[in-house]
Amino acid sequence: MIFFSDGQPQDIELGIAMAQHIRSTYAKYDLKAFVVGFGYVNLSVLQRVASEMGGEYRQVLDANALRTEFQRIAAVLCNNEASLALVESDMEAS
Repeated sequence: MIFFSDGQPQDIELGIAMAQHIRSTYAKYDLKAFVVGFGYVNLSVLQRVASEMGGEYRQVLDANALRTEFQRIAAVLCNNEASLALVESDMEAS
């Protein structure tokens, strides 16, 4: 699951409860969760959502970083070490 947000929910506790519900409901399916903040976000809220979902948080600031993040997520989901190495080398070059 890829979750995009600015981390500015109307109700923080409801957002956290939803993240916990998603994790408990889909844990048996080995859910992989990626929380992506685009631009300037509420970092602490998004990190907490990622933690509650058992996933990871990444922040991207522009379209190029977003493209790279999608490539990284695809490589992780495909468990493709060669693709992941290419994406990581792109990130280091940026």
